Amino acid sequence: MARGMGKVQKTLKALVSKQFAAELKAMQEPSKWHDSHMLWGLFGAFLAFSLLAAGILMPTVWIAIFALAAAWIFWVLTLLIAFRDFHNVSARIVATILLSLLAGIVLIGVARYRESPADITGPLSRIETMVREIRTSLGTSKQQQSSNPQTKQIPNLPDSAPSRPQLTVTFKVSGSFTESRKEHIIAEMNRSYRYLDNMGLNPPKRMSLLGTAPKKRGLGFMVFNCADGKVSDLDSWQFGIGDRGIDDPEAIRQVYSVYAFSVLMGCTYADDGYWLAAVTLFGKYFAASEGNATGFSGIDKLYDSIWNLRKLYGRELIDAAMISTYRRLWPTGKDETEFNQWFCKRFVHGLFVIDDLHQHVDKISKYLKDQGLYNE
Repeated sequence: MARGMGKVQKTLKALVSKQFAAELKAMQEPSKWHDSHMLWGLFGAFLAFSLLAAGILMPTVWIAIFALAAAWIFWVLTLLIAFRDFHNVSARIVATILLSLLAGIVLIGVARYRESPADITGPLSRIETMVREIRTSLGTSKQQQSSNPQTKQIPNLPDSAPSRPQLTVTFKVSGSFTESRKEHIIAEMNRSYRYLDNMGLNPPKRMSLLGTAPKKRGLGFMVFNCADGKVSDLDSWQFGIGDRGIDDPEAIRQVYSVYAFSVLMGCTYADDGYWLAAVTLFGKYFAASEGNATGFSGIDKLYDSIWNLRKLYGRELIDAAMISTYRRLWPTGKDETEFNQWFCKRFVHGLFVIDDLHQHVDKISKYLKDQGLYNE
């Protein structure tokens, strides 16, 4: 009996010492990366959902797609940590793969939605426009009150009233043009109209027939009519906005801005091979400049170079130089065979006219030469 009890005690001591040794070894081993952060799984899930929200709401498509890809990576990491205590390795692998594939399918669907946005960016853009108009109205009201401190309230001032649309737009019959979307398009085109009007131009107050262009962004197509070098029959002019940017404020303003310059420039140079390229360049630039965008899309580095000059020397100077260029265009010479050179020669001349003391002309000319866009 005593021997049996002794064996039991020895066995228990051995088990306790083994367990103690295992715990001591585990304490001495470095912690695994996921065990060193107790909330890492929860933190990864938070990042995944935050990046998903950013991918849905981000107006710039490539940034949105990058955010969605990052969201998937953090989601997979979260699953790995969530299932790390599964004793069945096969079940752990299968669950991680299935849920990762499900998340990937959802994110691919969102990415395809971003390539063809529908009804979310439109309301957000309209909210942005409403907030901007409210801030403008409040600023105007404060200025009026500060200029006359004895006046507490001046009712029915035209300047303090909400601005009414100054532009009319005729839409083609399309299911894409819902009433709310029409209101948004008209509001954004009015912004572009007022911007060009404030620049001293005389933009058209009526937008020609507007349709949609499938699988495109911004200006989808334009159909215009010229006769004897003059703008003719505006009712037959047609412009299209790409359905992938139908709710994008800059894309909407771009369509009107290109239309406005096609009317402003008239058809004097319509037979000139560079007329359409110049119209498009002016329109895209001022649509982006009005919204203080990060850049504007073009076919080559001329667009990027013009925008870099805007960053370097400010919107006021480059906007004025572009307007001066538009006012001083002249016909294409026989030796002018490349549009970038054609435009930059007129741009430098327009800049020379408006740049006081010509303090920027040499620097900007050198920059354009360095880019291979301008030769005197």
